[in-house]
Amino acid sequence: MQELKLLGRPRPPIGALCGSPLGLFLLSALGFALLWPLPLLPVAIVCLGLVISLTLTLPRHYDARGPLGRGDWLACGVCLFAAISGTFTGIYAYEVYTGPFYAVVLGREYGDVVASSPGASYQDGGRFHFARTSAPDYNRVIGFKNRDSYCVAPVVDTGSLQTRKVTFWAVGINCCSFRGDFKCGDAGKDSSGMVRGAARAAPDGVFFRPWEAGYANAIRQAAAVYDLEVDEEAILVKWVDDPGAASRALIFCSLGVVLLGAALFALVSLVTLAFTAVSDASGTQMPRSARL
Repeated sequence: MQELKLLGRPRPPIGALCGSPLGLFLLSALGFALLWPLPLLPVAIVCLGLVISLTLTLPRHYDARGPLGRGDWLACGVCLFAAISGTFTGIYAYEVYTGPFYAVVLGREYGDVVASSPGASYQDGGRFHFARTSAPDYNRVIGFKNRDSYCVAPVVDTGSLQTRKVTFWAVGINCCSFRGDFKCGDAGKDSSGMVRGAARAAPDGVFFRPWEAGYANAIRQAAAVYDLEVDEEAILVKWVDDPGAASRALIFCSLGVVLLGAALFALVSLVTLAFTAVSDASGTQMPRSARL
C-alpha cells in the first residue's frame, strides 16, 4: 500500500486559522447588526464569508483515499460556529440597539410639539421637542408588572386644548413604581422641568425586545385607572433631554455588543483550535503498516 499524499499547499499558520473565523464572526455580526431589515443581504454576506473562511482554513485537499482529518473537521466546526454565533449576535445588536437608533434618526424631527395634537400628525416622527406647556404627568404613572415592570406616563398639555385623549406616552422598563416614581430616561433627572425632548420608542423585534404587549397593557391599565382615552395613533417615546445624543449612544452600544461577542468568540475559537493542533499532531504519526 502506498502512503497517502496530501495534495495542494500546506496548512496555513495558526494566525490565519484564528483570524479567518474571527473575521467571519465580525462580518456576520456587523451584517445583521446594520442590515437586519434587509435579511437577504446579510444572509448573502454570511454565505460568501463562510465560503472564503473555509477556503482559508482548509487549504489541504485529500485524494479519494484520504478523508478529512479530525483537525479539519474541528476547523470546519469553528467556521460554522462563527457564522451562526455572529448572526445571532448581530440580530440581538440590531433589535436592542440599532433598530431604535434607526427609528430615531430616520424619522422626521418635530419642534414645538403640543401634546394635545392628534397622533396622525406625527406618525413619521423620530425626534420630538415639546412645547413648554407639554410634559409627562408624573401623577398618573402606571407600572404594569409582567416579570419586568412596563412603565408609562401620559404626556399632556396644560393648555385648554388638552382633553381626556392622550397621544404621547413616555415609556421605560423597570424605572417606576406601581403608580409613581417615574424615572425613565431623563425624566428622573428633570427636577427643574426643563427636559422637553423625546425619542421615538422602536417597535418589537423578531427575536428580542418583546415589549409592545407590555406597554399596551400598561397603557390600557392607565386609561382605566385615570379615566383617560388613548389615541388610535398613540406614539410611544423615551423622554430624553437630547434625542440626537441618545440615538448616537445606541449605535455605540450596538458596536459594543459586536465587539464583546467577538472577544468571547475569539476565546472559544482559540481553545478549539488548540485541540485542532493536537489532533493534527497525533494524526501525522502514521503506523509503519501504512507505509508499505
